[in-house]
Amino acid sequence: MMQLRPSLPPDPRLLVVEVTENDIQSLEQWPMTDALMHQLLSQLKQHQPTVVGLDMYRDIPIPPGNSQLTQLFKNSDNIIPICRLGNETSRGTPPPEGVSQDQVGFADLAIDEGGVVRRALLFHNADIPEGCTTRFSFNFQLARYYLEQKGIEPQTIQQNGKEYLKWGDIVFKPLSPTSGGYQQADTGGYQILLNYRTGQKLADSVTLTDVFEDRVDPSLVKDRIVLIGVSDPAENDLFSTPYSSQGEVLQKMPGVVVHGHIVSQLLSTVLDGRPLLGFWSEWEEILWILGWALVGGSLTWKIRHPLVLGLSTIGALIVVFGIGFFIFTQYGWIPVVAPAFALMSIPIVNISLRLLEFILNILIHAWLTEFF
Repeated sequence: MMQLRPSLPPDPRLLVVEVTENDIQSLEQWPMTDALMHQLLSQLKQHQPTVVGLDMYRDIPIPPGNSQLTQLFKNSDNIIPICRLGNETSRGTPPPEGVSQDQVGFADLAIDEGGVVRRALLFHNADIPEGCTTRFSFNFQLARYYLEQKGIEPQTIQQNGKEYLKWGDIVFKPLSPTSGGYQQADTGGYQILLNYRTGQKLADSVTLTDVFEDRVDPSLVKDRIVLIGVSDPAENDLFSTPYSSQGEVLQKMPGVVVHGHIVSQLLSTVLDGRPLLGFWSEWEEILWILGWALVGGSLTWKIRHPLVLGLSTIGALIVVFGIGFFIFTQYGWIPVVAPAFALMSIPIVNISLRLLEFILNILIHAWLTEFF
C-alpha cells in the first residue's frame, strides 16, 4: 500500500553520491585507496556541505594515504562514517581509525520478514564494549548534525511514565512489537515506521566519477547533507522496500538511498511538519477489532438467509479494508487482518452450523425414509 501513498518531490536538502558499477570498473583498485577517499571527501568539502555521510566501511587502512585520511576525519566533525553493530556471533565492524564514537553512526537497518525495510532504527540502548560502540544510527547522526546547525537539538521527555524522543515540536513515539500490522516484531531500541518520501527520485544524485572529474555543480553540495554510498549490485548493499514490487522486475534500493529516506523523513517531520506514519495504541486496536466482531454478530443475528449473510459479510470486509487503506494514506498503519477475521468468524460459524444442520436433516430424512 505504500506505493499508493502520495509521493513528494526530491528533497532539496540532500545529495547522493553513488559509486556505480562503472565507477568501480574505472578505478585501479577496489575498495578505493585511502588517498582516493581523502580526495573524494576533500573535493566535496570545498563546496561547503553541511555534513557528509560516508556509507562505506573503512575499518581497515588501504594504503597509500592512510595518515591523510585519518587526519581528515579527526579535523572534520561534519564527516560521519559508519560502523556495524556486533551480536552474539559477530564482533561487528568498527569505525575508521581515530574517529570519535560521537562522530559515527551504525549502518544497521531494521529488516522485516521477507527482507523488506519498513522501520527506521534511530538508536539503541545496548551496552557494546568494543568495536561499533555508538548508540546512534547513521541516519540519526546526519539529521542531528543538520538540525543542530539550525539550533534544533533532540530531547528526551517524559509522558505517562515513558521516555520519548522530542525533536523541535514533534514527539517521536517508538514502535512496540504489536504496533500497526505487526505481531511480535523485534522493536528493540528506538524504532519508527519508515515513511518513504517517494518510490522514484529521493534527491539529486551524482556519481563518483562526476566528483573526481569536477563535474558537480557546487550548488548541489553547498549547505546540503551529502550521502556517499555504493549502488553497484555486485556489492550486495541493496534492500527490498515497499516499492520493490513496482513494475515487472524486482527493484531493490541501495542502502545509501534507504538511509537518505530516513534522513529526509526526520528533516521533513521536524522542519516541514510532515506527519509521521502513525499507529494506534493497543487498547484502540482491541476496540477496533471488537467493534468489527460486533458487526459480524449483528449481521448474523439480523440476517437469516445464508446467501444474503455471506454477501453482507463480504461487503463489510470491503469496508474494513477500505477504511484501512484510507487511514494508511492519510495517517498510518492500523490492523486490518485481525478485524477481518473477527468480522468473519461469527457469520462463518453460523453459516457452517446451518449447513451442518441442513446436511443432518437430509441424512435423517433419508434414514427415516429407508427404514419406515
